Amino acid sequence: MSDKSKKILVVEDDRLIRQALVSLLKYHGYEVIEAKDKDEGLKKGQTDKPDLIILDIMLPKRTFGYEVSRELKKGKESQHIPILVLTGGGIIHDREAALLAGADYYMTKPYSNNELLTRISKLLQRSPLLVYTPPEQTCTFLLWLKSHQELNVQVNGVAFADTTIRGLNIELDKYAQQAHDVFGYNRELAQQLGMELYQNSANYPAIAENFGKALKAVSNDPKKLHLRFKSSLNFLGIPFEFLFDKEYLVLQYPIARVIERANSRTQSLSPDFFNVLYKTTEPLKILLIASDTGSMAGVNEEINILKETIAQAFDHKIEVKFTVIPTEQATYQAVSEQLNRSDYHILHYAGQIAYDEQSPEKNGLLLQEKSGETRLLPLDQLKSLWRNSEKLCFVYLSSRGKNTTTKNGQSVHNYLSIAESVIEAGIPTVLGFRWPINGTEAQALAVAFYQALAEHGEIDTALLQARQKVKANDPSTWAWLSPSLIMQE
Repeated sequence: MSDKSKKILVVEDDRLIRQALVSLLKYHGYEVIEAKDKDEGLKKGQTDKPDLIILDIMLPKRTFGYEVSRELKKGKESQHIPILVLTGGGIIHDREAALLAGADYYMTKPYSNNELLTRISKLLQRSPLLVYTPPEQTCTFLLWLKSHQELNVQVNGVAFADTTIRGLNIELDKYAQQAHDVFGYNRELAQQLGMELYQNSANYPAIAENFGKALKAVSNDPKKLHLRFKSSLNFLGIPFEFLFDKEYLVLQYPIARVIERANSRTQSLSPDFFNVLYKTTEPLKILLIASDTGSMAGVNEEINILKETIAQAFDHKIEVKFTVIPTEQATYQAVSEQLNRSDYHILHYAGQIAYDEQSPEKNGLLLQEKSGETRLLPLDQLKSLWRNSEKLCFVYLSSRGKNTTTKNGQSVHNYLSIAESVIEAGIPTVLGFRWPINGTEAQALAVAFYQALAEHGEIDTALLQARQKVKANDPSTWAWLSPSLIMQE
């Protein structure tokens, strides 16, 4: 079916404006039906099955087009229909209200006929089946580890909310050090740590009881139960990702860390975030950086494959624009310039991360200058650059390599210092690794993650599916345990 054979419903109370719209659309080959008020617009929007609705904001009897849009987007038979809102005012509040009510686009009068016809054509070409919709019957189970290890258990979502408080005795330094000692290879220690953490938590009736309620609320479907571990930055070293009860929880549930008292400036990646891009036709902007400082072979391949993978995954959903900086161009100056006051939504870094526990000033991203020398982009400067990025909402740190040390004594085995800076800079979500993994595994995990993100729009679900896929493809690998997803409220 071509655009010109599709049906458009015009909801407009002004007879002259309505007639002008109808005449214009019919002249260009569209079938047109009319409605002059809210009730008639709702009825025809639900029963006449239009392919698109043009809706005026101001309707008779002190009603607004927002109400029509909101009601139509609730109905199963009409929720997929794109809605184009027209209004005589250019107030920002009107635009936001229209989009929140489910409208797909917003235009102010006066407008040119060519502008209107172009927008109609673009809306009709979009597939309604590809709009992200939040999954039904989900639940969030949150463990909030407060100061002095005071524990707050919260369950919310489907039909209930419950809270209880009691102390949780965890030896922070012990677990953090042992998690570091695991370093991806000591599987027995990882499983032992996971079992201890799980048993320590399960011994508290408030946790066990409310976890059972949450799981029952989602019909015992683990992928619909989102687990959150909330704490201050001081608890980042605790390996909640290791939790083990017959199987690792990270292979069963969408899991994320949540940092309290955070200062997030932008919205996190979510179905709502992608829907706003979809409605406003704003492209998703992604910066891909590769940095091979001598032992990172394959990072250029990773970002090139990711560019192709992401473009294909979001095809017909959201336009994606890329900036790709291969390792030979990823100098200190080039990377700094791209990050400074950028309008990227996603930053994906594939390369080495420098970490020195005793000298934090030596922590940051390792970049190679054209002279061949390795140069550090330190955390303090990264934090400043990230703060200047008005739209950046997700950082993926694809840390590769072995536990090596640079000439300056910089160990490259811990990403948490970088993650902490991402959070402090106000970026709502960061994904990185507790220890680096080899190039093939890093690439496979990143590809699976972005494919799942494009499919569902949920970042924690995307990581769950990436873990599961990597493990299924290679049961011997341990790479799926290394990632940590950290979010801000």
